[in-house]
Amino acid sequence: MSMKTKELKLFLAVGIGGVLGALPRYIVAESVSFLSFPVGTTIANLIGCFVLAYVTFQPFFKNKLPPYIFTAFTTGLLGSFTTFSTFIAESVLLLNDSIEWLILYFVIQIFGGVGSCFLGAKLAISKEKMV
Repeated sequence: MSMKTKELKLFLAVGIGGVLGALPRYIVAESVSFLSFPVGTTIANLIGCFVLAYVTFQPFFKNKLPPYIFTAFTTGLLGSFTTFSTFIAESVLLLNDSIEWLILYFVIQIFGGVGSCFLGAKLAISKEKMV
């Protein structure tokens, strides 16, 4: 396979993954849109942190999946499922409402994200040791 073909395959895989990740992200956001606090973005980001860490630290995924599938799932699907730009935009909106809500949002997103990544990585590593 030529380098151009390999690059095209990765490019298309990320695009397809992006479409597949954006749809559930929208569904999550819309399912809780009646709440004034940005719960949809929080849910998506925490799930995305956990799953990305799990997939990254679980050698099965990196070793058994073709690189274009792995990249489609991590960069494409999870990259579009989670959203930094929405997190920042919602932070600005919360700043206009209440500094307390903004601080709570930051704490949940940052510490929750790190905690979710930590749990995902620990689970993946512990499962690898069992095998």
